[in-house]
Formats: sequence, C-alpha cells, structure tokens
Amino acid sequence: MKWPFQKNTVHHPSASTEGMQMSEVRHQHNETARVDHQAQLPRAMSSEYDPNGPKRNFFQKLVHRIHHPDGVSPRWKKVERIVGRIGFGAKGVVYGLIGGLICASASKMTGNQESSPKGAFVLIGSQPAGNWALFVLLLALWNYSLWRFWEFLCYQGRDATFSAKQNFFRFRLSPLVSGFVYVAYSYYIMEMLIGTYKNKAPSCYPDCWRTSNVGKAGLILMGIAFAIACITQLQNALTKKWHSEIRWEACHTKFERFALFFLGHVGYLGRAGLFVFVSVLMFRALVHPVNQTGDPIADGISQLLEKESGRPVMWIIGLCLVMYGLFCELCTYYRNFPTPPPSGKPWVRGRDDQKKNSNETLPMHGLRH
Repeated sequence: MKWPFQKNTVHHPSASTEGMQMSEVRHQHNETARVDHQAQLPRAMSSEYDPNGPKRNFFQKLVHRIHHPDGVSPRWKKVERIVGRIGFGAKGVVYGLIGGLICASASKMTGNQESSPKGAFVLIGSQPAGNWALFVLLLALWNYSLWRFWEFLCYQGRDATFSAKQNFFRFRLSPLVSGFVYVAYSYYIMEMLIGTYKNKAPSCYPDCWRTSNVGKAGLILMGIAFAIACITQLQNALTKKWHSEIRWEACHTKFERFALFFLGHVGYLGRAGLFVFVSVLMFRALVHPVNQTGDPIADGISQLLEKESGRPVMWIIGLCLVMYGLFCELCTYYRNFPTPPPSGKPWVRGRDDQKKNSNETLPMHGLRH
C-alpha cells in the first residue's frame, strides 16, 4: 500500500536485502533493551516470573515470601493500595484526636482525660453512637496493621543503593514494629466494645517495673526504644527522607505541595516531641516513682504539667500532632502505595553488584500506581 506522503521509488533487490538487515539489527537492539529493563525490575514483575510454577498452599506461600521477598505482587497492588489508604485515614484520626487532647490538657479543659490513643478512643466511645464509631475505627486500624505486615513480609521498598542494615531497619523492622503497635491499639478498642475497660484496674507500669532487675532492664530497653523513635521522627522532620513516598506529580497547585511539605515536616516534629517525653518517663522511673495512670504516652506528656512553663510546650506538641493527623489524611490520596524505594532503584534478586549498576536508574515513580 502506498501512503500519500511516500515518494515514488525504484525497487532494487540490494535495497530490500539491506532493509532486512537493518530490521534485524533493530530487533536485536530492542530485545537487548527489553532484557536490560527487566534486569532492573523485581523478579515478580519481570516476564521471566512464572505464575504457573509449583502450586503452594497459603502457609507455603507465606514462608516463601519471607525467605524470598520480591515486593508486593503486581496483581495485589490495587488491594494493597486500598488497605493502606484506609489505614492511613484511621491513623490520621487517632493522631488528630491525641493532638487535640494534649491542647485541651494544656488549657486545663480535660480534667483526667488521657492525652493518648486510649484517651482518643474513650473520647470517641463517649459520643452518641460511639460504639459504632469505635467499631469502624477498629476495622480501619486493622487495615493499617495489615498494610504494615504486608510490606514487612514482601520487603517492599528495599533499595538497591542501601546497605543490608539500612534496608532491614527501614523496610523490615520498622513495618513490623508499627504493625504490632496498632494491633495493641486495636486491643484497647476491643476492650471498650466488650465493656471490660471501665472495670479494669489501672496498670502499675512503669513504677512496678523498677522493683526488680528484670523490670529495670525492661525500662532501659523501652527508654532506648522511644529515644530511637524520637531520632527517627526528627530525621523525617529535618530531612527529605519521606519525600520519595509522596506522589508529588499528583499535586496540581503550589498550595497542595506546600500543604504536604509543611504538614509533614511539622507533624513529624510533633511525634518526635511526644516520643522524647515518653523516653524521659522510662528513665525517670528508674530513679524514683513517677505519676502514672498505666498509659505511658499520657504519663509522658503529663510530665509537662508539673511546671507552668511546660504548658506552652504541650500546646506546640499538640498542634503539631493535629497537623500530623491532617498530613495522614492527605496521604490517603497523595502517598505512594506500595512504598517505593527512596532512590527509585529497586533491589533486584540475583544482581551481583547493585551499586555498580546504580547509574541505571528507574524514575522515582517508575512503578506506576
């Protein structure tokens, strides 16, 4: 068929042979490019991944995922995205309420209301239809824990430019600990729903732990853990560590970008302030008895009420946590699910030298969501 823009040409056998050779060269070049591109992708995303391999039951698949993690499977990404967004929405509600309770406590408006996740759940449960709201929040928090455990099992976000220790702490240990924390929050809600929370005697923690050597060791470990959590949040507040998790291309205005940037950095600063006072509480309990209600987060922040100068600090932390709650709600739309590798270079199984080939960079958001 002759197209309108084609010129009249004289057919020559040598020209046909040369055209076939050029076509073969182009085909080989495209095939080489395809193989090079697949080498940058996780095994489960490459065409060499065989979905029709040996059949495994659920537990065999789970064990295989733990020992051979390759990120979230492409066919489950949409589900994981929905689960993560629901979970982040619940997280935003919890932190927003904690921030509000801290501000109310600083202004002497809450009485004995705990400025902690448990206090937030009690506040929700005390409202009309509070039990229904708690039940919905419980399901949403389960989604958050499920999302964190999911990324832990799949080693999602593992980066080719990170060391093994960096990848382990950021993409293995952190999701696992976070998932269990929200399982504990879910337990508080279940206690309230079945009616055992009001009749339950307050815990003697942390004071009763200081009476034995094992308890003292536990307090030291908890103090160190919250100190590490504080440092981690400060890194997020003062660096661009979390920026790779955001779909900046989804921001259509400067206001959207500024809101995410400002709320994120200020919010992480508020979390750092919350965790540092819990850490201080643990170490103070080693030396002498402390005021306690059985809720270490509420007891930690309540230390600021011992002096009048502590109230402005409570206001600052409370407002920052409210902003973090708003940031979490924005993340339900603007965040990347699953979590992408920070540098845009995913870790690939079987590559002998990850960093040597790190110049073969995938786009930061090359894994489309």
